[in-house]
Amino acid sequence: MRNNFQTTQYSRKLIKKDDPSLIQQYLKNLVDFGILYRIPVWGKRRVAYNHVSPLLKIFFYMDERYGVSERDASAEEIKRYISEIMPRVVEDKIREYFSWKYGMKAYIYEVGDFEIDALYAKFKKPEIALEVKWKKNISKRELRFVEEKLCKIDIGEKILFVPDKGDLKSDKIRILDVRDIY
Repeated sequence: MRNNFQTTQYSRKLIKKDDPSLIQQYLKNLVDFGILYRIPVWGKRRVAYNHVSPLLKIFFYMDERYGVSERDASAEEIKRYISEIMPRVVEDKIREYFSWKYGMKAYIYEVGDFEIDALYAKFKKPEIALEVKWKKNISKRELRFVEEKLCKIDIGEKILFVPDKGDLKSDKIRILDVRDIY
């Protein structure tokens, strides 16, 4: 299993070699402490790790990418950095919410360069595919791209989650927004 955390630690020379077994116990401890959680990758013997706390995810993103813990960043900078990472934070929370709502296990779906934000399965049978697009305006072109992407998977229900569906319509996928959660 390879993951970004392990590769990053090797490239920073914090571990001696690029060997996943060196950090497995640390990752297990972080999961056991409730700091990280595991998301399995569908059809692979691999998992992704994610922060339980969105605030921790935002902080570590800003620190790794922009070094905010080592300098004073302006409010405008921080606001811009948060807006960069917020779509991924929302994606994580929506993945968790739908897993809870439908009572299914959530997976990440990756095949080569093709990825879907969430795949939900019951008894290892995939039933729902979810794509999250967290931005103000979704163009018709982007909608068609998401439709094509989700239709590549032979699965019962295909969902696109957006902040506001407005006049977005599709015959191929179900489009949900924040109001549909309530």
